[in-house]
Order: sequence, then structure tokens, then C-alpha cells
Amino acid sequence: MLNTKNNDMSEVDNIAPEGEPIEVKQFVTYTMARVQAKLNAQAAAILKRHSNLSLVQWRVIALLASGNCDSLTTLCRLSGMDKGQVSRKLTQLVADGMVRSRLDEHDHRSQKLSLTEDGLKLYDRILPVMRSRQAHVTSNLAEEELAALLEYLDRIEAAADRRDF
Repeated sequence: MLNTKNNDMSEVDNIAPEGEPIEVKQFVTYTMARVQAKLNAQAAAILKRHSNLSLVQWRVIALLASGNCDSLTTLCRLSGMDKGQVSRKLTQLVADGMVRSRLDEHDHRSQKLSLTEDGLKLYDRILPVMRSRQAHVTSNLAEEELAALLEYLDRIEAAADRRDF
């Protein structure tokens, strides 16, 4: 088993003995990618049933509603989504009257973003559905297990920043 206490990459050798093929299912990254794909498909289907939003548009609206971001740069940093993709979806949300975009008074190269009244109404309408989904997804986990899972995911996310192998 992989040692999670340190970042010594020699621990990778513990996944499979030297010279033996590693089954792809043994990779955490493989499992996480499969789970992410399923969760994204589930969310997209729910959003399609309850709105005309794409998953990226929903994430933009949810992040803007949180009050923790007000620019394209911050949206991309917090979400981990591609800047080009977010920019295209944001342009559509502005055209649809869900998001307001105005020139940043301090940096004229940047736009300040906020939800319009219609955007807030849409958020308020969709949020209970997405909360229900979240409750379903985590329903098989005890509170302590969920807390541990989130801690483990934070550790994996931090490890994903390393590029020097």
C-alpha cells in the first residue's frame, strides 16, 4: 500500500512488485477520473432536467453566488476549470442576463462579475436540487468518513501540484 505520510516516490514501488504490470484500477487517479466523469454526467442530467444550464455555467453561478469571487481569474483559480471554457460560458450567461459584467475601476484590463437578479433567482431555484444531489452522493458515508474523505482529497490535490518526477 502507498505510504501517505511522506512524499517519497519510492513508495510507488509498493503498488506492484518490480517488473509486474500494474492494473489500472490500482491507480487512485484512474478511480478519481471515473468517479468525476460519473458525477459530472449526473450533475449535467439534473441541470438539464431543471434548467438550461451546463455544468460549467452552474459552477460559475454557484461560485459568484458564494461571494468569494468576482472575476474570471478568480473563477478559474477556485474552480480549476479552463479559462477559455469559463470565458465562453460566462459570455453566454452575460448575454442571457444571469451575470453582470462591468469594468474593474482599479484594473481596466479586468471585469468585475456579479449575479443579476435573474441569476440569483435561478441560483435559488437550482440550489435545493443540487443540495439534494449532494446529500444523495454522500448518504453512504458517516460524518467522520466524509470529513476523512475531504481531508484525503485535499492531500491528493496538494500532491497534484508537484510536477518534478
